[in-house]
Amino acid sequence: MEKQERVLIVDDEPLVLSCVVNSLRAQRFQNIHTAATALHARALFHAERFDVVLCDISLPDGDGRQLLREALAINPHIHAVLMSGFLYDGLMIPTDLYGRLEFLAKPFTHDELCAILRGKNQVLHSQHER
Repeated sequence: MEKQERVLIVDDEPLVLSCVVNSLRAQRFQNIHTAATALHARALFHAERFDVVLCDISLPDGDGRQLLREALAINPHIHAVLMSGFLYDGLMIPTDLYGRLEFLAKPFTHDELCAILRGKNQVLHSQHER
């Protein structure tokens, strides 16, 4: 059965975008959008309503944390996942985003991505049942 959730992946690395799209398709997600820049992602936020946003922390034209903050301001029900290959103290999640997003360390496996999405789907389904 196809999953109807709308997913946006924001990353400036074509290989990451391709791998994540392939993993999502393997999980039967069909409504997948991608953006390589914060500018493109912002345009999509205003044109589409997403259920899940996976965003790299470092984009050529912006900070993924700020981008997710903007996405959550537009739609507070977005399930946000911040991705990064950098694990250091400067990666601290701002307090206003604490508890509103998950972190996925690069490189990640298909199973790690699926585990995050599985948790997101459980939350999404409980929201739709209300």
